[in-house]
Amino acid sequence: MGATVVVADGHAGARDALRELLSSAEDITVVAEAGTSAAAERLLARHRPDVLLVDPRMCGPAGLSTLAKTAGAAAILVFTTLDDDGSVLAAIRAGARGYLGKNASGEQVVRVIRGLAAGQALFDAHVACRVTTLLCGDRRPPTHRLTTRQREIFDLVVLGIPDTAIARRLRLSPKTVRNHVSAILTQLNAASRAHAVEWYLRPGS
Repeated sequence: MGATVVVADGHAGARDALRELLSSAEDITVVAEAGTSAAAERLLARHRPDVLLVDPRMCGPAGLSTLAKTAGAAAILVFTTLDDDGSVLAAIRAGARGYLGKNASGEQVVRVIRGLAAGQALFDAHVACRVTTLLCGDRRPPTHRLTTRQREIFDLVVLGIPDTAIARRLRLSPKTVRNHVSAILTQLNAASRAHAVEWYLRPGS
């Protein structure tokens, strides 16, 4: 089955361009478009898409968090011209699993939507690097207990990257990654992977 998408952008021209782009992919269907946060919430509840493609300029950080709660199982792809540190971190904290600048190629947008619909977390290299740097600079105990390798793995866990993809990226076996993740949760006194990530991304943590 193909991926279903709700496009949420405050500019009609941007929505038209995205609809035209995504219509060229046979396995992607734009099921609805929204120009306001309220409309996006209604359409998410009605269509339950695989992916919500949204520009946070339409709703602001608080609105993005609200949309994330309404989105349910839908993966959130932030597609925007905003690239300041605050906007990037706000999107990650809201639960975005993808972040692309509007200068991304059409091929890249299609590829990321397919990946998100398949359960992956995908950020362009520039954004992923900045997120890791920002989070590393904001560490608080007890992450000081982690080894260098564990910190490397945990940074990828925070970005929503699954164990199998972490294993490929770091050239480790999936079992080794799972063992590291288990050790990380123990070191952080976290009850679950989600708990550890939530604590790590909490403002002021």
